[in-house]
Amino acid sequence: MPNTCFRININDESQLKKAVGYLVKAGIKNVLITLGKKGSYFYNNQGECIFTESYNVDAVDTTADGDTFIVAFAVAVQ
Repeated sequence: MPNTCFRININDESQLKKAVGYLVKAGIKNVLITLGKKGSYFYNNQGECIFTESYNVDAVDTTADGDTFIVAFAVAVQ
């Protein structure tokens, strides 16, 4: 999973598809792109694409939200 060293700025859907294509061509089997309040996209090297909307919540503390999201994703795809 790319970290901030590999951060890719995505401003529109064409950039999103370009970034995913680059990562899949590099041999990454599963690509998860989070878009904050907009939701997230999951792509795999089989061409599957799933968009998930985020939930609207009144967050009290967002500490470790990203870590929790990644762990839940990793467990789900095992």
